[in-house]
Amino acid sequence: MTVNFDNYSLIIDGKRTFIKSSAFHYFRNPDEKVWYDRLSKIKAAGYNTVDLYFNWAYHSDKEGCYDFTGKKDIRKLLHIAKELELYVTARPGPYINAEVSGGGLPFWLFNRDDLVIRCRSGFEFQYSEKFISLVKDWYFQIIEILKNYNNIILFQVENEFSSDEAEPEYIQELYNIVKETGINVPIFHNDPFYAGLYADIVDIYAVDAYPTINISNDWRQFPEQFEVLDNLEEMIRLYTETSPLFISELQAGWFDKWNGIGYDKIRELFAEKHINIITKSALSQGVTLLNHYLGVGGTSWGCLPCDEVYSSYDFAASISEEGLLGENYFKAKEINYFLNAFNLSETEAVSVQYTFICENSEKLYHKLRKDNLNNSHWLFLRNLNDKVEIITFKNYEFAIDSYEMKILPLGLNLNACKIAFSSLEIFGAIRTDENYETIFFMADKGGFIEVSDYDDFDSRNFPFTTIDDKLQLIIEDNSTDLKTFEFKKGNKITKITVLPAEMVKYSWIINDKLVIGPELVTSNNQVIGIEKNKELIVLDTASDIKKNVNLTVSECNFPNSLIENWEVKKIIPELDNNYNFVDWQNINDNSFDCIKNNIYDEFIIYKGNYDGILKSCEFIAKHNIIIFLNGKRIFENYSLNQEETISFDLDESVQYSDKQNEITLLVQNLGFDKGFNLDVNSPRGLLIFDTIPQNKIEWKIKGINHFELNSNEGQAFKFSAKFNAPEVLNKFCPLVLKFIDLPFQNLSIYFNGIKIAQYIKEFSPQPYFYLPEEFLTVNNKIELLIIPTNHEYQHLKDYNSAKMNVNIKIEPIRCYELISITELLES
Repeated sequence: MTVNFDNYSLIIDGKRTFIKSSAFHYFRNPDEKVWYDRLSKIKAAGYNTVDLYFNWAYHSDKEGCYDFTGKKDIRKLLHIAKELELYVTARPGPYINAEVSGGGLPFWLFNRDDLVIRCRSGFEFQYSEKFISLVKDWYFQIIEILKNYNNIILFQVENEFSSDEAEPEYIQELYNIVKETGINVPIFHNDPFYAGLYADIVDIYAVDAYPTINISNDWRQFPEQFEVLDNLEEMIRLYTETSPLFISELQAGWFDKWNGIGYDKIRELFAEKHINIITKSALSQGVTLLNHYLGVGGTSWGCLPCDEVYSSYDFAASISEEGLLGENYFKAKEINYFLNAFNLSETEAVSVQYTFICENSEKLYHKLRKDNLNNSHWLFLRNLNDKVEIITFKNYEFAIDSYEMKILPLGLNLNACKIAFSSLEIFGAIRTDENYETIFFMADKGGFIEVSDYDDFDSRNFPFTTIDDKLQLIIEDNSTDLKTFEFKKGNKITKITVLPAEMVKYSWIINDKLVIGPELVTSNNQVIGIEKNKELIVLDTASDIKKNVNLTVSECNFPNSLIENWEVKKIIPELDNNYNFVDWQNINDNSFDCIKNNIYDEFIIYKGNYDGILKSCEFIAKHNIIIFLNGKRIFENYSLNQEETISFDLDESVQYSDKQNEITLLVQNLGFDKGFNLDVNSPRGLLIFDTIPQNKIEWKIKGINHFELNSNEGQAFKFSAKFNAPEVLNKFCPLVLKFIDLPFQNLSIYFNGIKIAQYIKEFSPQPYFYLPEEFLTVNNKIELLIIPTNHEYQHLKDYNSAKMNVNIKIEPIRCYELISITELLES
């Protein structure tokens, strides 16, 4: 496969190709079966490309060691993409952001004084030969795998990189390394600042577009957010005249944070209207490479998340964390189907020669583009007013809904006719051969299609009028019938079929047939899913046969989902007083933080002894901390990422004057900074600890990621319970865990030995937790690792009482009957 480009588009094997891409984090969905399901759903939505970050830290726990096996086997991932006929955009960083801890850079880099990570300290450029050599090793590892797959079409160097003076050396060297390793597809870098960064180094200059990042406000009230998009073509052409317009990350959702608003509200914000406007605004600027970020949500299991985000990385993506389809999925499908029907990969902006009349024209945007491939024009029309607007354009009058955007054909040549103008948008097309085509339009209130240049037509008894040599098809949006009009010209036939508005969402083009009704399509268009009994419509456009098929959903028999039978044990004996910590590591150079001590675990324990009586202490810790003095809990604080200095008095009654005192600190690291604004190796753990009066404490330090769960000693607790998940045939039933009145402030959730979530009651807006099917077996174990507050600890001493207060439900969040579509279409 050869990939070239010009100022219009990519040219793949000599053919202009519009890139419709969806971003997918394989490391947040780590299983071959899940990869196939999610990529199949991407393909079913009409995308032709999957965008893949490759996470250096995920594959390299130690310098020089790389793991591409099991759930990390990206060869299987790339094979699935190839099998589904999806192109791949490869983005191996080395930095990826993605709200992962350290931005995807391996932790073993963090404590190195012989290198500068990303050749940047703060935003000051510092060339680092050693760092470059390590990146070269990582690139070699990943590229040796990528070179075995001929569906790779783009390669990114770095991600969202800039320095104070935009020094070119770092990006130039990465570019040279990639070229030297034999990558022969276009190389790009993404600029989040629209400043032309490194446009003269890479092959294709790309930008990121996130108009709505303040999710506390409704984007509808701030139409100025779209101004940058509305001037994108002119802006990019300041930096490059020779490459196509590329949005490497086009907003299709946003991440939630600790103390956030929750993904239910974010999904309401980024539903179909937002993705519709942002995508069509990009198309109106002539963008021919676009990547919806994020296309598939995931779970930040283990130590994946940065400190900013909690465990769910649903992102309000079109395919949710659980694999469900959102409203934005169906709108993206509409747009992709249209782009599959009409290749908009060579268009030019032209002046509109006609007057637009609109009552509130200030918030009306319009753009006209000439389409060189389809020998037509497309009118892009957007209404950001809060009410329906009546538009007068040329001699036409039609309505456009509030917060709506349309792409309307003007002088579009079809096989057997021409669309002079249509106030209805095109949904897609089926072309069975060069002489026979069906074009699907979407019904809209008061809509019409004006057609000319045909020899004969059949209205199928639907209303129309004639004006001069044109025929105007009148469409009422309240009809529930498919309307079909047939036009003939010589031996060519064009059918125009109008889909009622209520049918559009669940309409799918599969194997040259239109299938109306499935709620999801997966397994490379071989399987459909329905949630309740329904009647499907299958339209065979070649034979003009429409059939109705009744489908029945069987009951989803999931057993009693309430888990009450808990086994409770103590854990983390290291917190106990008089625990033997003599062999622990000494802190380095009186520096407490984890990086200086080369410890990157979730929990960091500090222990020390001192003589005499202390009056008070002050400290800075990231993030959560519990302090024990001579075995008694004397302080606890839950915080996020602020570097807050905390002071408190020490109770003299719990200290010894005649023997040594033992002080123990447990600090929980919620993740490293993602590195967009700050350095990724910003310290965690205990940063400062001072006492009054000053007292020399010989500190020891230990990191813990995996607890000695069977010790039955310690200051924390493990709740364990088992449940059976029945083997459900022909069903898609993602399971979630829900708490019922949970009394604890802070806990970790382990599913079959793998940490899938961190829950902090005070900060977490997450109402339930997805049980990733990649970790699911028939016999399953849930473990809750509870670091109790002082009050909770007293309560937990009575195990039986504690058990009664821990109630969890495990149940399907949704349940779909899966049906093979082959027999359905062929019968």
